Amino acid sequence: MFEPEYKVGFRVLKKEIGLCSTLKVVVPTAFKSLRSNYEIDENADVAEREKAEVKNHFKLMALMYKELQERFRTQRTNEIMHEALMKGGQAFFPRLYISGM
Repeated sequence: MFEPEYKVGFRVLKKEIGLCSTLKVVVPTAFKSLRSNYEIDENADVAEREKAEVKNHFKLMALMYKELQERFRTQRTNEIMHEALMKGGQAFFPRLYISGM
C-alpha cells in the first residue's frame, strides 16, 4: 500500500517522537502533500513520471520538516529529519536506481 521509504520514515518518527506526535505530524503532512502533488500527464514518458515522483517525495519531506518545526525546536527537527532521510533514503534511492532513473 505504501512505498517502503514511507514505512521506514513512519517507524523513524514513531521511535524519535512517539506514536501520538508522529500522527500529529504525518496526517497534516499527508493531506497537504495530496493537495500539492505534481501532476503526471497520462501521456508522459517514464522519465517524466519518475521525475514527478522524485519531486513529490522532496515536496513531502519539505512539508514534513515544516510540520516538525512547528512542534519542535529547529535542532530537534534537524535531528529527526536527518534520521528519517538517512534511513528512508536507503529504501528510496535503490528503488530509483532499479527503476532506471
